[in-house]
Amino acid sequence: FSDCLSKVCRQRELLAQKLVQFGWSIIPSGANFIFVEPKNKAGETGSETALSLFRYLEKHKILVRYFPKHSQTNSFLRISVGNESEMVILIETIQSWITTEK
Repeated sequence: FSDCLSKVCRQRELLAQKLVQFGWSIIPSGANFIFVEPKNKAGETGSETALSLFRYLEKHKILVRYFPKHSQTNSFLRISVGNESEMVILIETIQSWITTEK
């Protein structure tokens, strides 16, 4: 159990560091997920940006949670931490969204 826990914590920290490098806001977490406010390539945040990324990830078969019905959460996504290869795919897909997002 402790080996699995340490792997999840390590992946969570690596993911958080990468998302912060994108200039995104992260809500600190001790769980197996990250609550993040994404920015598009223009540096904009908000519900439209979060929805755009949510749909892009969904289109690429990456499932995250989006909570559009509340003003305090509609600009955030909840991303569960996976294994190293899943996190690499996630980051690559996010980078693709950033460069192609309108």
